Amino acid sequence: MAKVPADQRAEHTNRTASQVIADHIRAACFMTFDGVVPSNEGRGYVLRKIIRRALRFGRKLGIEGNFFADLAPTVVTAMGDAYPELKLEMARIQKVLLREESQFSLTLTLGLKQLEGCDISKGRLDGADIFKLYDTYGFPVDLVQDWCKERNLACDMEGFQRELDEQKAKSRAAMKSHDVRLEGDLAILADLPATQFLGYGAEEAEGAKVVALFDAHKNKVETLQDHGFVVLDKTPFYAESGGQVGDRGELHWTAETDTALRYSCSVGDCKALAPKRNVHFVRNLAGPLKLGTIVKAEVNHERRARIRAHHTATHLLHAALREVLGTHVKQAGSVVDDQRLRFDFTHFAPVEPEQMTEIERRTNEQVLQAKATVLREMPIDEALASGAMALFGEKYGETVRVMSVPGFSTELCGGTHVSNTGQIGAIKIVSEGAVASGVRRIEAVAGMAALERLQENEELLGDLARQTNTGRENLASVLSAKDARIQQLEKELKEAKLKAASAGGSAEKVEQVKDLTLVTAQVEGLETGPLREMMDQVRTRHRSAVIALASKVSEEKVALLVSVSSDLQDRADAGTLLKAMAPHVDGRGGGKKDLAQGGGAKPEGIHFAFDALRSALQ
Repeated sequence: MAKVPADQRAEHTNRTASQVIADHIRAACFMTFDGVVPSNEGRGYVLRKIIRRALRFGRKLGIEGNFFADLAPTVVTAMGDAYPELKLEMARIQKVLLREESQFSLTLTLGLKQLEGCDISKGRLDGADIFKLYDTYGFPVDLVQDWCKERNLACDMEGFQRELDEQKAKSRAAMKSHDVRLEGDLAILADLPATQFLGYGAEEAEGAKVVALFDAHKNKVETLQDHGFVVLDKTPFYAESGGQVGDRGELHWTAETDTALRYSCSVGDCKALAPKRNVHFVRNLAGPLKLGTIVKAEVNHERRARIRAHHTATHLLHAALREVLGTHVKQAGSVVDDQRLRFDFTHFAPVEPEQMTEIERRTNEQVLQAKATVLREMPIDEALASGAMALFGEKYGETVRVMSVPGFSTELCGGTHVSNTGQIGAIKIVSEGAVASGVRRIEAVAGMAALERLQENEELLGDLARQTNTGRENLASVLSAKDARIQQLEKELKEAKLKAASAGGSAEKVEQVKDLTLVTAQVEGLETGPLREMMDQVRTRHRSAVIALASKVSEEKVALLVSVSSDLQDRADAGTLLKAMAPHVDGRGGGKKDLAQGGGAKPEGIHFAFDALRSALQ
């Protein structure tokens, strides 16, 4: 593909360009196969940069037009023996690469057009212009430099860097000022000591001290009388993180003036509004809560148990997905709460029903084996070396928490989990579907939520069996038979309506309007589909004519259809004629010269619509 002469291909710049393209098409094929799609964040951004860098080097080799996706089959030729699955997904891979390539080509075209219009009268390209091309049009800076070099122009990179630094500073300031989590006095959270989290080993904590209070308007206060925000020095409440929702529960404390008087409030949520600073969202205060008060923090035990079951079930599902679908499956997001779990993962096709059954079977097999889970803290390098899975794009500290189900799953995770898989009870997959290109979503329930779901299903099956007066084992065949019967009856009804409406042509009114044959017919009960079938019948009886059909579908619905035979289309246009009729039935429509359709909501206007048609023909 390269336009570089053979004797120049070994030259360093050209050889490097070829090697970059070869390396990048290989990486892009494998990333795309794994379900990654080009985007502006995370792994999608890595893929986008890989593709666009290869395209820029292609231009250095003189390659014109789109070429990158055409290189993908060569990767299969070189590596297909070791990775035969690549060949099965080649069409999808090439489609993804070509879409990104075409989009970048448009970016370059728009950027070059702007570049050509820049002021270079002083023999240099100003840094502000370079920044505008980069920031507004996404035009690569190295291409700007090449463009300047070809024209012997100075390239103001210092000015570009100043503009870039200024824009970054503005973005940081805007982000800070618009961070709704830290608006008001909540910004002082960063100055407070980190919250000691006790929730891995306990769901209650005595002697927790109130170190900060904020009212509903997020203003710092000494005493909280109504709902607001509470920060403790230590807490068993898990702050929303890693897809797991925050805990709920209660705070209890003794009245300052009477030690016999006990107050409490409910904790509706817990979030880390600043790193390692857990903020409790409280309401329903039975009495004043003051700064420095010692409280008892108590998590809602039943809700925590449900969340634990769903979180560990998520890990089991992830492992089962990788076993059944392939190791290309990676987590792409999750939500874990007390009602259900939602797990997004990379995969290139819908999950087949038998695969879903096998995934569900494998996860429940782990539950039934009642395996003790293993939770350890260790240096991140040691954790990764042990085979623990880390999520792309997640930020990890030097020390991480590893959750393992021996022989089945090992992942980095800071959430709360069951101590034994048997505590999950059961896992029931509820749904599976696509949420984005190359990303699928599973929703499931576990523990008591799974039992509740199964009981709902049992109740539904019982109701259906009673309604159909049959046993559960016969429901599928009975419903299929009913569905087939309904379709047959609908077909017969449609044919009967069409027959009654057309009545062998008796409903048609034929007249001459300015040497044209006009056929009109008003019928009832025909939707647009059957009305088109009626039009076909009318056409067979009137080979050279303008035909207009109107159907009163219901009291507030009209269907219109206009046809013009081919020999009359130089004198009449079906689309124009229908537009003349539509306003009289409070509707609209359109079409081509030979056929147009529309509708409205005013059946009493059909007569006036036909009059408008006659006027339009004169």
